[in-house]
Amino acid sequence: MEIRTAITAKPNAHVAIEWDDAAGQLLHSSIASVQSLPIHAGALRIGCTEAIWYAIGDNPTAVTTGASRFLPANAVEMTAITPGHRIAVLQVSTVGTVSVIPAKP
Repeated sequence: MEIRTAITAKPNAHVAIEWDDAAGQLLHSSIASVQSLPIHAGALRIGCTEAIWYAIGDNPTAVTTGASRFLPANAVEMTAITPGHRIAVLQVSTVGTVSVIPAKP
């Protein structure tokens, strides 16, 4: 499993993030962009069973161009998010499950 992070800290600094599993959401990637409910956290963890494109914003739409980020199958990524924003996901070739877990406030 690949783990990537978009959250940065000072060199050699440890960033401890506590995840709010109870507030997590499961999305199913599809041939059309699918949005989450608003995420009320400053960071989130995304995991997927199949490769996806994803976008984050107030009313995002995932697309297959450079406007969205790519996440390979069986990967986990952590990224910053503006509280209240949503994530949208789009399958690359196969329907899959996407886990979206916010950080605890």
